[in-house]
Order: sequence, then C-alpha cells, then structure tokens
Amino acid sequence: MCGRYTVTIDKSTIERRFNAKFSSGTIDFEPTYNAAPSQFLPIITTYAPGEVVLAKWGFVPEGWTSPRIRPQNNARLETAAEKPMFRESFSGRHCIVLADSFYEWKTIDGKKQPYRFLLKSGEPFAMPAEASSGPPIIAINGGNPATISVGTTYADLGAHITGPQPDLNLGIHTFVDGVAIDPVAIDTSAGGAHTIDYVVTRLDRSHVDVDQNGNRRRSAGSKRQRRVESASTRSGRE
Repeated sequence: MCGRYTVTIDKSTIERRFNAKFSSGTIDFEPTYNAAPSQFLPIITTYAPGEVVLAKWGFVPEGWTSPRIRPQNNARLETAAEKPMFRESFSGRHCIVLADSFYEWKTIDGKKQPYRFLLKSGEPFAMPAEASSGPPIIAINGGNPATISVGTTYADLGAHITGPQPDLNLGIHTFVDGVAIDPVAIDTSAGGAHTIDYVVTRLDRSHVDVDQNGNRRRSAGSKRQRRVESASTRSGRE
C-alpha cells in the first residue's frame, strides 16, 4: 500500500486531464514530490465529479471524536467493507486521489531504497480512496479584501460551500461587523473598514446563536471573513 506519492504537475494539467476545476477554497495547491500523510492533497469525489478539492490525507470516520483515534493512511479493499472504521464511507463516500507517480521501498544491504513508479507517458492518474466528511469549507467569491469609493453602493459577491460533502440542509448566513444582515448592506457614506463574516448554518438557521437584535453571540459552524474598505482615494470593486 502506498505511503508516499507525487503530484508534480500544475493545476491546469490536472484540470485538463481529469476534466474538473479546482475549487476556490482556503488552501492553495502546490506541486510536490513528497505527498505524505497529514498533507492537504487534490482529490475528486463521486458527489462532485467536476470539482477538484484539497483533502487531508488521514482517514477518521465521521462521529469518531476520541483523541486516541489514529488517522488511517491506507485501507485494504478486501476488508474495507467489513471493518467498522471504513465500512460506512466504503458504502458511499468514494473519491479518487490524483497523482503522477508513487514510491515503493526495497531493502538493499540493510538500507531502504525508494523506487518511483509512473506511467510511461508521464500523464497523471488516479487512485481509489474513501472520503470522510469533515467541517464545511467556505470559499469567498471575488477579491478579499475589497475596496470601494466613498458613497458607492457596495455589491457583495458572497461565498459558497465547496466541501467536503454537500449537504442540502446547509446554507451561508452573513454578519456585517457582528450583526446579522441578509442581504449584505454597508454604509459607505464615510471612509472606514468593515468585516463580513460568512458562517455555515442550517437553512433554518436553527444553530446560529443570535440575540433578539440580530447580534451574534458566538460563531457557529465554519466561518470565513472578508474585509471591506471604503475610501475616497481608492476605487474599484471585487
């Protein structure tokens, strides 16, 4: 089973080869000759076949929260459907891991020597894997920070949930400077800076803790922030 592999190609080559686009998430992809457990690496899931996302290598089943759980780097096809750690994800949460080579080691004169295996064509390929759903990932649409002219109406481009697994009951709720506001509205009559929080919520917003005035008491779920500056010396939109 594979313990190290490589993804040395760039984003455009991956997108062309697998007919999928990289999600605009929070982490930038960087090619590597040493893809290792605990790193965030490119995958494509069966529930979003047109999107490349970065996932952390190291499987932990959903709902297993004990600090004693050791993330698993590999699973045996012969037993994955039966073992408690893998069987739930094996039944429906599949993905492919994108790579262009992998390493295997051979002991020679008492020393381990790595050998790199790749296709003769040099083209990237995919390895089957299981995916466990973690906290939702929010990607901000447009630029961040955003700068607009004083007195100009601010049109927020919002954010979207990119993964790890879509949930039809999830949505994004927005807070401007700590106050719940949907849609986003910012007073640009004077210069200043504002913070927009995008918080993943259920569509009924049942787990968002706000008071009667719409002020947030605490954050709930995954969150991203955008900074908006209104100034008389700079202009532009996202």
